[in-house]
Amino acid sequence: MPWNPEQYLRFKAERFAPFDDLVKLIKVRPGLRVVDLGCGP
Repeated sequence: MPWNPEQYLRFKAERFAPFDDLVKLIKVRPGLRVVDLGCGP
């Protein structure tokens, strides 16, 4: 099956929910760095 970005984006909310939950646990502090190794369309 070929890659279909439209199909991927169709479930954007479901894919984003775990990330959103984890981000809410981050305590922002001076010098904090974040690296996003995620993927997308």
